[in-house]
Amino acid sequence: MTPGLRSRRLPGLWAHGQLAGLCLAQAVAVALVVLASIGSGHTGHLSTQSRWVAVGVSGIAVAALSATVWLMLGNRRLIRRRTRLRASVVRTFGRRAVASAEHEAQPVAGETMSHYHRRDCQLVRGKNARPAPVLAHTRANRTPCAVCRP
Repeated sequence: MTPGLRSRRLPGLWAHGQLAGLCLAQAVAVALVVLASIGSGHTGHLSTQSRWVAVGVSGIAVAALSATVWLMLGNRRLIRRRTRLRASVVRTFGRRAVASAEHEAQPVAGETMSHYHRRDCQLVRGKNARPAPVLAHTRANRTPCAVCRP
């Protein structure tokens, strides 16, 4: 390693507090489901069992809600990173490099094709296919290729 350079560790998508919150919420959810399972197993009355089922369903809802919030926070941070990276690439290489990279990343399709593909897809090799944004392919009623999954 060059003496002037430090190794930089990129932070994860979630802060430690967010991870702790997810773990706590998931633990509460598991506790509610286990409690509901034990509670409903010790009674034969339908009204009592239905209350325990409600407790179990609320545990599942807590698990789903906490996981959804956690993923949304990670997605937001990922979008911010992508924006900063794009700005960094523009500062370093100029807009032409970004436009060229975006053009290369666009899926391709021919006029008569019903699917759009990645440039390196075997199903489009040797065919007259042109790149276009996904929105343009969608407007042309094309669907993603099931082989290359653009």
